[in-house]
Amino acid sequence: MKITFNFLVDELSEKKEFYYHFIQRDNETEDIIGAKMFKIVRGSSNLFDADAGQDKEIDKNESVTLSATDINEPATYNWYDLDGNLISSGKDITLSPDITQKYKLEVITTSDGFKDYDEINVEVNPFVLGVMSPNPADNQVTINYLAEDSTSAYLVLSELNTNNTNNYILNPSENTKTLDLSNYNTGIYFVSFVCDGVFVASATLVVQ
Repeated sequence: MKITFNFLVDELSEKKEFYYHFIQRDNETEDIIGAKMFKIVRGSSNLFDADAGQDKEIDKNESVTLSATDINEPATYNWYDLDGNLISSGKDITLSPDITQKYKLEVITTSDGFKDYDEINVEVNPFVLGVMSPNPADNQVTINYLAEDSTSAYLVLSELNTNNTNNYILNPSENTKTLDLSNYNTGIYFVSFVCDGVFVASATLVVQ
């Protein structure tokens, strides 16, 4: 059994001496068979703030690297999920979350056990309008998308400076859609991506 003592930076007071009483008892009789008292003296460390960085935003199926700010002294950096499970140790961690999640950073100084926490939110965009190829396009264009978490999705092609629009229903379980452009006028079009009735993103397509 290993016993360690830490001091939370945000809860420090003027008190510097603490006592911890450890008692060992027989499991059946409850008789005391051993005891020890620990005296803990808090050192005078340079105070610090754990910093997990700014919140992140990624598309689904992408990876993101979280980096803790170095506190400029020997320390342990631990990363936890919000259930309190340790998922990695070290200043940097690379993740590929499927849904939006928060993560907790724990920083513990090596010399005196001072400890501080910070949280960071990784927002995952479940719907993605991907690459359109070719662009500029002649007779057809293939558009990549991600909409598997939606119940309905479609594309809207709008010609610049006109009221001409066309809608294309998408299959959420697929990830590409090829459009026939043979009847389209030469020009610039806006491609809008809509999932579950909500606008997600847009891009520009050139038809030549």
